[in-house]
Amino acid sequence: MLTGWVIYSGKVPLEWERGQQNAAAAGIELKMIDPALTEICVDDSRTSSIYYDGSKAAFPDFLYLSIMKDHHYNALALMLEMEKLNIPCVNPQNAVLAANDKFLSCQILSRAKLPFPKTILVNGEESIPAIKDTIGFPAVLKILTGAKGSGVIMVKTEEECRSILQLLHATAPGTNMIAQEFIKESSGKDLRVIVVDGKAIACMCRKAHSSDFRANFSLGGSVEDYPMTEEIKTLGIKAAEALGLRVAGVDLLFTAKGFTICEINASPGFAGIESCCPVNVSAEIFKLAVILVREKKAR
Repeated sequence: MLTGWVIYSGKVPLEWERGQQNAAAAGIELKMIDPALTEICVDDSRTSSIYYDGSKAAFPDFLYLSIMKDHHYNALALMLEMEKLNIPCVNPQNAVLAANDKFLSCQILSRAKLPFPKTILVNGEESIPAIKDTIGFPAVLKILTGAKGSGVIMVKTEEECRSILQLLHATAPGTNMIAQEFIKESSGKDLRVIVVDGKAIACMCRKAHSSDFRANFSLGGSVEDYPMTEEIKTLGIKAAEALGLRVAGVDLLFTAKGFTICEINASPGFAGIESCCPVNVSAEIFKLAVILVREKKAR
């Protein structure tokens, strides 16, 4: 029987209760690992020791990073240690790092010639002239590492943008942000495409609660199955591929000409998409994990 670690923080996500059942069906002993309870011991050799909840832990056959709220550094360090030991991480650590940095993600998408909204790396209120000239208002401000719609705000005017940036400088100096073009056709709605092992396996439309322009399911938005067109499939697969992700949640915005890429998530939640689409995401992840373990043993 294979052993897999799913890294999470906080309360175990609801979808992983079903994941436990899928793991057992796939012949996998699944352990939910909180990085806050993990100690990694390294020395100048290739050997390592990992302690979990005070006891030395046996290494797993593979690792998957689930939704992270806290202790993200610990989780990334654990992933890097697994890779050093030639233990497959379903998503490579460098791909997770790229996906967690919204501006780096845009740079990678640009290099791959994939569509996304105009984006500026913001230095503070001194960036307002560049925002005004290249994006205009309204614009969307985002912190580089936010998830589930957190750290995102729409600013409708130059004055509002200045106030937000001044407040951020006063309360959280050094916070890195981006400004993005506001896509009016997608206000209050977007698509989430789940990609596993180079295949787009499900697509849902998310609609915002009340007047919020953000459509995240975690913020109370509604979800429904959405037809998987060739454009949607291609954008989802190519976006995940560009960042090097084997499992990804690719968010697409509606535009006047089709779709554009909003964000790419390296550890997507799937409770929402499983509630409206005929898909079992964790089962697909485990199929991929088994393939990765077999490939490692064959080398």
